[in-house]
Order: sequence, then C-alpha cells, then structure tokens
Amino acid sequence: MVPQLQTALGDRWWLVLGVALAGMVAGLASRRRTEVGLVAAAAVSGAAYLVTPATAGGMRAVCFAFNTRFAAPALALALVVLPLALAPRRRGPLAAVVVLAATMALTIHLSFTVEAVVATIALTGTALVIGLGAWRRIPRAASALTAAAVAAIAVFAWWHEEQIYLQLRYTAGATSFAQPIERIAAVLRGVHGARVAVSGFYENYPFFGPELSNTVVYPAIRSGARFYPYPTCAAWLGALRAGRYDYVVTAREGGGSPPRQAAWTRAAPGAIELAASAPGTRWRGEPWSWQLFRLDRGPSVDARAACPGGRLGPFRDPRAPPEAGAHARPRRPHAVPGYLTDGPA
Repeated sequence: MVPQLQTALGDRWWLVLGVALAGMVAGLASRRRTEVGLVAAAAVSGAAYLVTPATAGGMRAVCFAFNTRFAAPALALALVVLPLALAPRRRGPLAAVVVLAATMALTIHLSFTVEAVVATIALTGTALVIGLGAWRRIPRAASALTAAAVAAIAVFAWWHEEQIYLQLRYTAGATSFAQPIERIAAVLRGVHGARVAVSGFYENYPFFGPELSNTVVYPAIRSGARFYPYPTCAAWLGALRAGRYDYVVTAREGGGSPPRQAAWTRAAPGAIELAASAPGTRWRGEPWSWQLFRLDRGPSVDARAACPGGRLGPFRDPRAPPEAGAHARPRRPHAVPGYLTDGPA
C-alpha cells in the first residue's frame, strides 16, 4: 500500500496523514464529547476502508489507490477535529489555520487562472465573514441580496460544470484508459438499456453508456463472501441465460491466448462476435486478448448441449486445504447470474 499513497494523496502524503493523526490525537486529548465522537467516527470509517475488499482490498491491495475516495470521510473528519480541539486554547485557532493552510499549500497543485483566483477569494471571504461573525453587522436587506446572489452563482456554476461533464463523459482517447477497452466502449456508447456481462476487465465504467442506462454485471459464483469465475462452459452459458444478457465482454491479460469464456460464449446459439483483438495485441507492454459478443434472447439454450462434454461439477474454494478422506463431500457453492459492479463514478 505504501507505494500507492503517493498516487492517492500526492508526494507529501505523509503530511496529510500526519495532520489527520494529529487531529485525532488532539480530539482525544480534549476529552470533549463532540471531538471524541468525531475521532471515533473517523477511526471506524478508516478501519472499514482498509478491510473492505471493494475499497482498499483486491489482489495485492490493487484497489487501494483507485478507491481512496472511500477514505475521504475518515480523513475529512480527522482534519475537522484539529481546529475544533485547538479552538479553546489561547492561540489555538491561529495555529489550526496556519497548519491546515501550510498543509494545503504543500500538498495541492495551485492554479492561478482567473476562475481559480476568483473562486478562492469568494470562498475565503465568505468563510471569514461567517466565521468572524461579521454578517451580524450587515443590514438584513444586504445580507439577503448577498445570500441570493451567492446561491444563484453556485447553482449556475454547478449547472455549467455538469454540462461539461455530460458532454465529455467517456469520450476521451485510448491513452486515458488503463485497459484496452476503447473499441468496446465505442460500440456500447450507442447502446441503451442493455445488460452487459463482463469478464476479465475491471475498467468497466464506459460500458454503462453516456446515459448510464446499461446494466454492467460480473457473472460469478458466490462461495461465502467471495466470488469466483465459472469453471465450465455449461455453467458460464447457464449464467448468461439466467442473467438475460444482451452483450458479453471477455478479456485476458498475459499469455496472449483468448480467454476460455470467449470460446464458451461462441458456443451459445445466436452469439455474434462484434469485435475482437488482433493476435499479438499488446497494451502498455502487456499481451491482451479481448472480445465483444451480442447475444440473441431467443428460445432458451440447453447449456449442456451447446458445450459437448461440459457439465457443472462441484466447486471448491481454492483457499481451502486438500480434503482428507475418500468420502469427503465437496462444498457446493451458490451460483448466481452475476453481481453488479459499484457503478460509474
């Protein structure tokens, strides 16, 4: 996780974590109910982030840097506690402002564009007026007009940024993707209200489409609290039929050979291969193979007949030790059509 902290929090990640830790220590030392409660909330949410597989987990903690947004509540609460804990002291407010301002200046990339400067002055001025109680000395009519103007500007800025986001969403070039999904995303960009099964890609957000009308699912077998890929052709096609998918995306990194899910999907009657990677395709130095299929929601397909010799055998948790005894019964999983991804950001 340590190498990913620089990606997630910047070059001076240690300063951010240090100030947050100082805030938690100061909150506990104050022994006041509000600060102690905020420290407890920050500690619990931070611990939950670290141990939840979909946040900081994954193979070799691969999700840690990408999902740091889930740790933002813990960091924000810890940083808020610092000025609260220091406020009752004689020079505590000034010390809190200096520490937080220095931390921001040393950790963020400053922008000196006109928009950034105006926004900074407006937000800082508003915070000072409210924090110093100066608003009490402003006539009510002026306060009401100012509040209305600020609200109007905020709504307009919000709407403007939303329009920019909706206009450019998922339209970036291939270099912005961590995995070779550009051609697949281009096809699914024109699809609406479809169910898409994905295997082999974790970068799936563009598959939801510009209107977010598609449903993107990872077909998998659930064993306890973990998910595993389907082990046979019949099981895979059975999951695709149960999930009523319109499109199937399969991929494999390394080795260069197509994933077995691609061959299994081709065995489904009515499956049409819309796009596929060329032999020897490499992405960011690694060999890749990917395919995109469209499925026909026609009459139900007998998965066993479509996959000669394929049958859904017992599934065994790969983490479990070898079972002793000739009469040991294999663990039967709960097969599910798939589980939803965590959705577009």
